Amino acid sequence: MKKAIGALVLLSLPYTAWSANPESVTVNVTFVDAITMSTANHLNFGLVDSAMAASETIMISPDDTVTDTNNRRLGGIAEAAEVTVSASAGQAITISVDNIVGGVHYNLGSPTCKYDVNTSVACTSYSTTSVASGALLIGMTLTRNSVAMTPGVDNGSFEVNVTYN
Repeated sequence: MKKAIGALVLLSLPYTAWSANPESVTVNVTFVDAITMSTANHLNFGLVDSAMAASETIMISPDDTVTDTNNRRLGGIAEAAEVTVSASAGQAITISVDNIVGGVHYNLGSPTCKYDVNTSVACTSYSTTSVASGALLIGMTLTRNSVAMTPGVDNGSFEVNVTYN
């Protein structure tokens, strides 16, 4: 009989006593422009001596400074890559360089980026704030490998990724 009375008491309570008060939840949406990129110029090491020994390096920084301690650059254009990045200004973005492919006779590595007016940093996963349209400058180090040299064009490549956070 006690169980029946307890159940009867519970059933007689108003429904609102069993439920919580409603809670308002805000929906946040920020509409942004899709990020677009276009290559203004490619990474150029210029004319390099075919007598370059294995493990010798040439580095081009984002400001086009060349470091060539063995004097293997013989001429031509030496400049960092430049990619124009257009995005909604003021948003958190991440910049990365990956899928780096060297040529037959060299490896590429140590990508360094300079975005807009920021300082140069390693760009394996570089977080910064977007501008409406900014220059992304990319430098890298070329290291001669041990594959027997055959003079001629020997192009490599890499991918640039820019994403909103």
